[in-house]
Amino acid sequence: MELQAMTKVQLIEKVEELSTSLDKSATDGAELKAKAIENEKIIKELRAENESLKNEVKVQKESTDMYKGWWQSESNKLAKVKESLNAASVVLRAITNEATN
Repeated sequence: MELQAMTKVQLIEKVEELSTSLDKSATDGAELKAKAIENEKIIKELRAENESLKNEVKVQKESTDMYKGWWQSESNKLAKVKESLNAASVVLRAITNEATN
C-alpha cells in the first residue's frame, strides 16, 4: 500500500510499527554486542586456561622424565648388586665345596 493511499490512522500505525521494529533492532544489536563482548571475555579466559594447562603438562613431562632417569639409575644399581650377589654365591659355593671335600 502506498503512503498517499493510507489514512492518517494507518500512517500512525505504520510509523508506530516501524518505530517498534527500529527499537527492537537497536535492542537486538545492543544485545548482540553485549554477547560478543562476553564471548571475547570467555575466549580470553579459555586461552589463558589453555596456556596454563600447556605449562602444567610441560612441568609434568619434565617431572616424569626426571623420575624415569632416577628409576633407570636405581635399576642399574640393583642390577650391579644382583651381579655382585651372584658372584658372591659362586664364591660361597666354591668355598663350601672345598670345605666339604
